[in-house]
Amino acid sequence: MADLGAIEDDVRFSHATAERLVGAATAAAAAIDAQAGSRAGLVTTASAEFRGLFAEIFTENARTAKADADELSARLREVADGAQQLAREALAEQRRRLLAREWKREQDARNLLEHLHDGLFGGEDPPVGPPAQEPSVSVSPPPNISRQTPLPGAGGSGSGTSSARPDDLRSFASTSAAANGELRGNLGTVRGALTDFTDSCHWGELSADGVVSGFEQWLTANDQDVAWAGTIADAFSAAGGDGAVTALPDAALSAALSATGVTLVRRDLTIAPPQAFGAPPTTGYADDPVNTSTGNFLETEVDLGFSGGTASLRFARTYNSLDERVGAFGRGWSSEAEQQLRLEDDGAALVLAEGREIVFPRLGDAWDRADGENLWLARVGEGLVVSANDGRRWEFTAGGRWSSTSCGPGTRVSAEYDETGRLSGLRHERGRRIDLVWSGERIAAVQASDGRRVVFDYEGEALVAATGPSGTRRYGWDRAGLIATVTDAAGVDEVRNRYDSRRRVVAQTSPFGRTTRFAYLPGRITVASDEDGARSNSWIADKRGRLVGVLDPEGRRQSMSFDGHGNLVSATERDGSTTVHAYDERGRRIRSVTPSGADITVGWDEHDRVTTVVAESGAVTRYEYAEESDRNPSLIVDPEDGRTFLTWIDGLLTEIVDPVGVRLRFSYDEHGDLVATTDADGGSARLERDEAGRVVAAITPSGAVTRFRYDAAGRLVSTRDALGATWRYEYDAGGRRVAVVDPLGERTTVEHGEHGAPVATIDPLGRSVTRVFDDLGRVSETILPDGSSWRSRCPLPTDRDGRPQRRRLASRAQCDGCPDGHHRSHRRQARPPPRAAVPPDR
Repeated sequence: MADLGAIEDDVRFSHATAERLVGAATAAAAAIDAQAGSRAGLVTTASAEFRGLFAEIFTENARTAKADADELSARLREVADGAQQLAREALAEQRRRLLAREWKREQDARNLLEHLHDGLFGGEDPPVGPPAQEPSVSVSPPPNISRQTPLPGAGGSGSGTSSARPDDLRSFASTSAAANGELRGNLGTVRGALTDFTDSCHWGELSADGVVSGFEQWLTANDQDVAWAGTIADAFSAAGGDGAVTALPDAALSAALSATGVTLVRRDLTIAPPQAFGAPPTTGYADDPVNTSTGNFLETEVDLGFSGGTASLRFARTYNSLDERVGAFGRGWSSEAEQQLRLEDDGAALVLAEGREIVFPRLGDAWDRADGENLWLARVGEGLVVSANDGRRWEFTAGGRWSSTSCGPGTRVSAEYDETGRLSGLRHERGRRIDLVWSGERIAAVQASDGRRVVFDYEGEALVAATGPSGTRRYGWDRAGLIATVTDAAGVDEVRNRYDSRRRVVAQTSPFGRTTRFAYLPGRITVASDEDGARSNSWIADKRGRLVGVLDPEGRRQSMSFDGHGNLVSATERDGSTTVHAYDERGRRIRSVTPSGADITVGWDEHDRVTTVVAESGAVTRYEYAEESDRNPSLIVDPEDGRTFLTWIDGLLTEIVDPVGVRLRFSYDEHGDLVATTDADGGSARLERDEAGRVVAAITPSGAVTRFRYDAAGRLVSTRDALGATWRYEYDAGGRRVAVVDPLGERTTVEHGEHGAPVATIDPLGRSVTRVFDDLGRVSETILPDGSSWRSRCPLPTDRDGRPQRRRLASRAQCDGCPDGHHRSHRRQARPPPRAAVPPDR
């Protein structure tokens, strides 16, 4: 007899209780929505005479409260929908059990002959199947973004003032408090109904506790807004009375809030810290580099890598100052050795080699699209695969161990593990590899198949040095266990950091001597400036840490906006020009409109490959592909129907035929590196390579040979052309080129400053050209051999179009420009000096 499950008992499910939960959740959502208009009116009234920094904070808090209210209302309706779904499923299961019981009673009542007949010829199939799997409905909690209140000494200091009419703020506070009280009744009803539902409805599962907690947190934040407005109103009232508009210093208002205990420590982001590790593509970075949304210092070192046909094979490690985890390279470092897929009950997390984590929420028995990314996780065969909309692919075992990474044919890198389960090597599908050497819990060395090797030194949990063919890079650590200095092989401190108690960079000194101060303000604003506040840029992030605005020293703003998956949908430059993008459901860009009005449309196939590009004029370029796995087109049809044919083998272009029939052919070695190019006339230019893939000889179709030699670090040390002329190159211990010797033996030398940049070039006759750098690493003066100089001075402000407001050319060819201190420079052509700077050779 078929297994019909537990049919004798009724389904334990109270439909009346479920209906009460549906009604309570729906009523609460409706009440929140009904208050939206009145709350908006209160904000408008209170803002009428409200000016200054605190007015901006008040408006931002109101926007946050409104956005959270919308999210909360939607989640409450999801709770109601979930309860209704479980009620339907429970009713269907109860009906199945009743039918199964009736059928079983009929079967049990059959006589002996009927049972014998069933045994010989088969009996009647039951009218129902086995029990359905009990459903599980999970409603995620609504995000509650912290409202902003300046802390003492942050955002409320300086000479800024705010002004307001106290009566308006008090009206906002009293009416808002009453509205909050009304909703607390709804909160209690929903909480009680959900508890009763959990106790009396036992078919399936509804996980919605987070929604109730979010409801309570939202009301608590609303109460904080009431206290905030009341405190500010009292301060203004004490200064000038209730009916008049009164101004107060921002510092005084901040102190008043602090004295009454109305302070909030901002919660900068709604994502977990590891999601902001590494290099999220939507985040802003300053200097060397510091993540401006989190203050995280990021240092990525590529210890070993290849080029050409095996360029996807490399071993790198990344330091994140916010990362307190201890990995194969000690505290704060991540690498391919930590790359994995972490599986949990409520979802999964892709842990990248850079330390960043990408979260995939649970969706039934599978996973939803990655949180804020164009990535998907799926079961494929016996393993798990993460795929992107650009062809990237990560493969993992069923337990989450990393197996391979690829991005189309010829790019696969596979992971190998030792008997203890540790990563022991990386193997490219074209034969090259990188092996790892372990010592205890640390990676002691990595070695490439061409013989290159990097060795690592540790002091406790701290990585202090990495020694490879190019020399030794050193890392200095402070008392808090954070990297304070990074020193290159030439002994130059590339960066010196200071941190706060939250492991954020608060000051960073460059090799050129400039110290950048980082100030983290309420509202997810980070100001990067000189120590005295000059030459500042302000970086503004949204709640997910994405860069949405940059203010330059003149107050001009560049703005960006993103969709929910991290795709840039618009970018507005400082001059007001805007570029807009549109995306399809997989996050592929399908349309772009530029400030000039150009409208470009892109079509895609089901394998995430471009198939058409349509220009504003209507001109269409088409792309076709030979195989489903190909990432490169085999046919390009231009707008005039000209056809270019391309032949690819394992991701390597072997032949191209242009629209008029001219044919070029390409040959490669076993590692995918180019070794020959044959033109339409049959002439072949060849390249000879060493084991590392470096070109050691270039042979023209006529047979002329140019040869190249390298040192152990892979640096070019000499070239000899077909006539025997040889150029030689010399380097210092840090790998910097310090001399070039021409075929006649004449030497040109280069001298470097303490900052590591070249400061003097001395030709074979002893003539020197000297460069002077400013603290931003720009050439501020060039001194010619006769002592004359070209200077670049940058004292001037610019207009809104970036032009100097005034400029002049000095008598000694000085050029006045005006960069802002953060990689923006406006250069002007200076007139030549009145006489020749260098006399001609005789």
